[in-house]
Amino acid sequence: MRGGRVYMLGYRVATPAKRDFVEILDHLLNEAGPRVALDLEIELHKAFRLLAAYPGLGHLRQDLTPKAARFYLVGHYLLVYRNESGTIVIFAILHSSRNIKSVLSKRSF
Repeated sequence: MRGGRVYMLGYRVATPAKRDFVEILDHLLNEAGPRVALDLEIELHKAFRLLAAYPGLGHLRQDLTPKAARFYLVGHYLLVYRNESGTIVIFAILHSSRNIKSVLSKRSF
């Protein structure tokens, strides 16, 4: 945000994060029902748009990955993303109870 203006960047969900998204929603659908799954889906899409508008949100977590990625919490889920040439790229959507460092060490981004 410069001079009080919001700069809307685009966003892209990378293939591994798309798989995360589907797996999370499938799990919630089976375990908690369609309302819970739909609510999280809506919240995640809101977060994607928010990050595109404010790409500096979240935190750098070099304790979890040496890569230049930011972390943004949505409920119990961490979005792992970075700004690549004016586009927010979501690399992972992970439940916060997982071993985030281990999962990210196995992913290229």
